[in-house]
Amino acid sequence: MSLLNWLTKTNVNPIDNSLISTQAIIKASSNEAETVSTEFNFNTNNSSNNSNESGCKNDNDYPSIWTNEMFLSFCNKYPWVMVKDQKLGCNICVQVQNLATYKTQGIRFAIEWTECSVHTYGASEKDKRQSLRKKTHKHKISECHKRCEQILKAQEENVLPNAVIVKKTRPFTDLPFDIQLQKLNGLDMGRILHSDHACADIASHIAIEMKAKITNFLVKNNFKISVLIDEATSLSKKTCLVVCITASTDVKNETDPITFFLDLIELENTKSETIVLQLLSSLNKYKFSHEYLIQNFICFACDEASNMIGRKAGVGKLLTDKYPDLLVWHCSNHRLELAVDDVVNEVAGINHFKIFFDTLYALYSSSPKNQYGLKSCAKELDLQFLSIGQILNTRWVASSLGSIKAVWRNYEALYLHFNKCSLDNSRTSKEKTTFKGSKHKITSIDFVLNLGLLYDALTELSAISLELQKRCTKLPDSHNLIKRQILIFESMSEKCNDGFYKEAENSECSLTFQNIELHENNKNKINYKQFYRSLADNLKSRMLNFTSSHVSSSSDTSTKYAEFIQLLEVLNPQKWPLEVDILYGERAIKQLSNIFKINERESVRGFREYIDNKSVIPDNLKPLTQAVITLVVSTAECERLFSAMNIVHNDTRNTLEVSHVSDLLWIKYVGSPLCEFYANTYVESWVSKGRRCADHTQCISKQDITLNTIVFGSN
Repeated sequence: MSLLNWLTKTNVNPIDNSLISTQAIIKASSNEAETVSTEFNFNTNNSSNNSNESGCKNDNDYPSIWTNEMFLSFCNKYPWVMVKDQKLGCNICVQVQNLATYKTQGIRFAIEWTECSVHTYGASEKDKRQSLRKKTHKHKISECHKRCEQILKAQEENVLPNAVIVKKTRPFTDLPFDIQLQKLNGLDMGRILHSDHACADIASHIAIEMKAKITNFLVKNNFKISVLIDEATSLSKKTCLVVCITASTDVKNETDPITFFLDLIELENTKSETIVLQLLSSLNKYKFSHEYLIQNFICFACDEASNMIGRKAGVGKLLTDKYPDLLVWHCSNHRLELAVDDVVNEVAGINHFKIFFDTLYALYSSSPKNQYGLKSCAKELDLQFLSIGQILNTRWVASSLGSIKAVWRNYEALYLHFNKCSLDNSRTSKEKTTFKGSKHKITSIDFVLNLGLLYDALTELSAISLELQKRCTKLPDSHNLIKRQILIFESMSEKCNDGFYKEAENSECSLTFQNIELHENNKNKINYKQFYRSLADNLKSRMLNFTSSHVSSSSDTSTKYAEFIQLLEVLNPQKWPLEVDILYGERAIKQLSNIFKINERESVRGFREYIDNKSVIPDNLKPLTQAVITLVVSTAECERLFSAMNIVHNDTRNTLEVSHVSDLLWIKYVGSPLCEFYANTYVESWVSKGRRCADHTQCISKQDITLNTIVFGSN
């Protein structure tokens, strides 16, 4: 899983130039001075800036007293020199500009070198050239320049090995051995910062710096955000809260918001008051202040737990007490599962079918011998073997589709294996009876009909589930998707002429399915009309609402949901009448502007322009459209983080604290590949906070690790 190399490019106007130069998510575009590309990666320095500012890259900027040959020779001798407007500067000092623990009395930066303002002096050209040589040599041997070189060198000695350990999901204890290996290869790795504790500190520092730059960017520009949370249990059996953020940072071209992992919080308990307190504390830690949240916190999404969406004292209710216009949304994927579960409980025959699949799963998942036998039968019939799992359980419906598909495609192999095992004298009488009963079950007409029916239904439901899980799915789109699917199920309840169920009906007439003879047995046959009608009704009651409550369409919450969807549809030109009145939709635009805390008058003006052109969204309407697409419909991102947490917090790292797991998740899944990792910014911020570098001399150096030390201990 690659979470947020996922967060890719969105173009925004630079609101604050001083901010842009410090953001991890900003890169200056070489073609458009007004455009920056937000990329969530390690590189906070613009590599193109380095090449553009370097005098050795631009022959037109060097001093006029030099020839081209002189200029190239000078660049080879002093590669750190940069030129601008025929004046010299120091690229190394510009990058560092903070000595921190390296600073001692009498050492200071030469402003003329950091500002690229070193000029010539003298009457003749010879004197001017000599003055530049003297100034450059004097700066090269200065203590300030030497200290800056040491700071930049430190990034290669320690930060990169730490990044490798984090990105490759290795334990912190690998660092001392990696350091020793680099020493054996002839590299100078310094004296300190070689321990596993140093590795953890550096990894946490990188994660904190990255988070700060991204969240500061969002806060500085007042972007609207949605918060997604879900509860999880770590490997150490601690209850944690996964927090993700969705924000739309695009004010130009792109339309998709960004969704990224923010924090992993260890919960003291699972009470709603505690969750709210710790959630707001975490948001405040990352500079999302109460004032910012009042204006920009527009949506909160969670699962169906009672402590989350309880009407009287749930997390959603407590948050709306603090932020009255906050939209509380119960994850659509979870609600889809609840709707399917309602159908299972309502329609006769489904539970019998589900129980048989549980038996198949237990038969093959717990016995390598049985699984190998089924594979052999599939190979004999030249069939692709597919694993059989459980259906209609706590997992999402897409996994149930895989199990139904496996039985449908491996039906002939299943029959062959059951038949062989029922006649195998090496098996016990109980086992042979089990296989014989299973063979009789799958050759009944009702089983084949039920299999085809669920194959059709789960194909439809799986497509909905996967669509809702996409990060780019917006609330209006999900509403239209559900409405369309309800109509499809209502139509299928009247007639079922195509698909796998039709193929099963043909088998009923011929009493043969995939070359296997069937026998009549309609004892547990599912009524397809009742089944599809139940699906349509439960989708309507569960999905067309803000919460998961099984309520009628006339309830107060359903009415509010319908009214809110009508407001959003005003922004969709496809929903406009053929002849649009000049004041069409203005009341809805005003209501949405008040809900999302956006300038009402500007939005109305922008909407009037939008009605005129119908194709290009005006700039003064974009804040409203961005707020709408920031609304989330699913907490699937949190579910992805659960899988990621199991990878990061593995058996070799089972003693990690939750805060360290959070830092590792951030670097590994929000960060870019190692080939794009540039550690300059993190080295500078590390040193500026008073932390020591690897070659610091006023401390005890770490003892080298040798095989004798590991096996026999130190003397």
